[in-house]
Parts: sequence; structure tokens; C-alpha cells
Amino acid sequence: MDQDSYWNKNIDLIKAIHQETPYHHSFIGLNNERGGKWSFNYGSAILSRHPIQAEYNQPFDDKTFGGKGFMYAEIALDGSYLRVVNVHLDFRSRQRRVEQIDQLIDFLEGRLDDVSVQPIICGDFNCPARKTGDAVFHLFRYLETHGYRLLPETSAMRTLPAHFLTRTIDFIFMPPGCAIRDVSVLSVYVSDHRPVLVEFESYEDIRALAD
Repeated sequence: MDQDSYWNKNIDLIKAIHQETPYHHSFIGLNNERGGKWSFNYGSAILSRHPIQAEYNQPFDDKTFGGKGFMYAEIALDGSYLRVVNVHLDFRSRQRRVEQIDQLIDFLEGRLDDVSVQPIICGDFNCPARKTGDAVFHLFRYLETHGYRLLPETSAMRTLPAHFLTRTIDFIFMPPGCAIRDVSVLSVYVSDHRPVLVEFESYEDIRALAD
């Protein structure tokens, strides 16, 4: 997500999205910050219709170009919170991706023991799901001990490149407190990736309606 980068005509994309969509609450985690004529200021973002009450961003390194990282936000929803982690991993090196996942796991330690506060974890992992020894496989082995589900569950739901789909490298890890209603990859061409959409309800809300 560009905030002020010369390659995107220095457009603040968050402000543009606020103006054109109902997602008026946002948090951008800048993982690259460089000023001057050839400015690069970009990272990842979480956008919401609802207020974001807490936020945290963790770059994986101190690069001024090409840096990746993960971010965490707590979104206020009718007296409760939806917790989200958004991650973007290195695309060149399998070893570096695994090291980055280890940083994420360190952050998650202690946050997964209580089902009611487990975050949704999503992002661009830059590798397929079932490749042994790579980042998604490494993270899933950790998260499955806490009951998480990896979506999409089939490599047939491809996400990259948007105009000629050959790979699935964008995933959402859903915690066990969520009832999945639908999973799809949208035919949208605003990026080189296609977005993954997961529709879900919390089991807590379902039980409340049943009562």
C-alpha cells in the first residue's frame, strides 16, 4: 500500500480508498520509508468499516526499499473485537520467509491460548501452501495445534498473477471460533494479485442467536 511513492505519482492510496469506499477506518504499517525525489513510502494496510482500537506494526528489517513485515489490529464490533494480523513475506528467499514466520510466531505466542481472542491471520506469503519447508507450511504446522483452518484449501483457487492465474500464494488462516460460510477468489484487477474473500460468522454469535 503506497502512502507517498514516486512510482505511484505520490498518491496516498489510503485516502483515495476512504473517499471511494465505506472503509473509513484504516491502519497502514510502513515497512519502507525513504524521502527525496525518488521517495518510497509503502507497506501493508488494514481497512475497516468499524473503528480500529489498537494497532501494531513490525517490519522484518530496516530496509528503505523492498522491506516486508506484519501488522496487527483490533477492530471494535458491537462490544467485542475482531483481531487481524496481516503479513507480507519476502519473495526471493525461502530461508528468509521461514525466519520471518518465526518472528510472527514469537508475536503470536500467548495470544492463541484463549479462543475468544485468536486473530485472523492473512496476507501475501509469496509461496504455495503445501511446499514442505517453506513459510506457509511452517506457519500452518504451528497454527493447526491451535485449531486453525487454512484457506483457500485448494490450489485450484489461484491468486497470482491476476491476469493469468498460475499460483496460489495469498492465504487466510481462520481461528476455530469462526464458522466459514464461503470462500472465493475475486475477479478483481487492481493489483497483480487477486483477493481472497472469506465470509464467516463467529460461533459465539451463532449460539447467541440460537438462545
